[in-house]
Amino acid sequence: GYLFYLSSWLALGAVVLILIWLVFKEEIIGLYEGRPEVYFRFFPHIVALSIILAFFRVYTFFTSNFKRIVVPAILSNLIKFVLPVLVLLYLSNKINVAGVVNGLIINYLLAFVLLVGYIYWLGELKLKPDFSWFTKRRRKEISVYATFGMASVLGTVLAFRIDAIMISYLIDFKSNGAYAIAAFIGNVIAIPTTAIVQITSPIVVEAIKKNDLAHVSFMYKQSSVNLLLSGLFLFVCILVSVEDLFRLMPKNEEMTGGFIVVALIAGSKIMDMASSINSPIIGYSKYFRYVLVAIFIMAAINIAANYLLIPKFGIIGAAMATFGSITIFNLIKCLFIYWKFDMQPFSKKTIYLLLIAAVSFLVAYFMPVTGKAVIDIILRSVTIAIIYIPAIYYFNISEDVNEIIINVFKKLKR
Repeated sequence: GYLFYLSSWLALGAVVLILIWLVFKEEIIGLYEGRPEVYFRFFPHIVALSIILAFFRVYTFFTSNFKRIVVPAILSNLIKFVLPVLVLLYLSNKINVAGVVNGLIINYLLAFVLLVGYIYWLGELKLKPDFSWFTKRRRKEISVYATFGMASVLGTVLAFRIDAIMISYLIDFKSNGAYAIAAFIGNVIAIPTTAIVQITSPIVVEAIKKNDLAHVSFMYKQSSVNLLLSGLFLFVCILVSVEDLFRLMPKNEEMTGGFIVVALIAGSKIMDMASSINSPIIGYSKYFRYVLVAIFIMAAINIAANYLLIPKFGIIGAAMATFGSITIFNLIKCLFIYWKFDMQPFSKKTIYLLLIAAVSFLVAYFMPVTGKAVIDIILRSVTIAIIYIPAIYYFNISEDVNEIIINVFKKLKR
């Protein structure tokens, strides 16, 4: 009956959102008075997209309870293939802006339908109402946890999305567009984090439930190494090639300061990955309320820093604010876990990884270039791989990755 319960809340949220739009439609549109029609023309589409995304996200997390993350991850990243296609179709005048927006909605609707089909295939699409498990005690526990969870999400939005809002408000929408491009490139590094958190969260829950802190500590360190290993590789590849990537873009002169923005946003993701699964460890323990405190501290720091730095440094100031607030946020969580659980995510392997990444970066950055952006991106990426992969294998940074490398070589020999 739990999936029915979740779906009922989602349906209620959808109804509330639609009612808010219908009742306050004129007031919402009034906020954009004087701006081009494109700014408010697609509000109904945003409402529809929000509802589809809400269902998709919740069903994705529901699937992770069964330690199945591959198919949901593929469906979540479907947009990374669909969006460039839609943009290219728009640039070639095959579709208009409405076509792009409708394409986004169709993408997520299709992803949700396929996810529901996957849950059905797993035998877990149980939508029959059953409230026998919904005891008074459980109802209280769920209510308290959900309230703190919603407040944490609100704080997270303030902490991670406020930069784009404040750039639009304090500078202009064109600057926000340049920032969004640079931030998107920097955020690529965080892709492995979602998969690791989804697969480790149920394991952390079970370990905390059994009070098996030794296993939690092992997961904490192992996740940090694996996340940092993949994150640093992507970080170095992006840093040495981002200026070539900008050269391939039309109107690249508007990306002034883009390199620093990418470096800071990507650096904040590295900080996040190095600190590992600290949010699930606190969030699924009896100390879950403290995540809310840390998030609102980060949100307050981020808002204040954006307000002070954006007028002075432009989009670079926004990136500086994000880097600083995320670093402080993760430091607070790491110190809290060390205080309450006497565990931390770092080891000698962390130092080795940083050194390997630094050497890879220096070699690739200062290598001779051809002057052709695409060729230089390929050559530098290959150079990094040639240095980075053998080094992590030689120093046995991650047993998991070494096992993958050995299996690949065995298949190649065959």
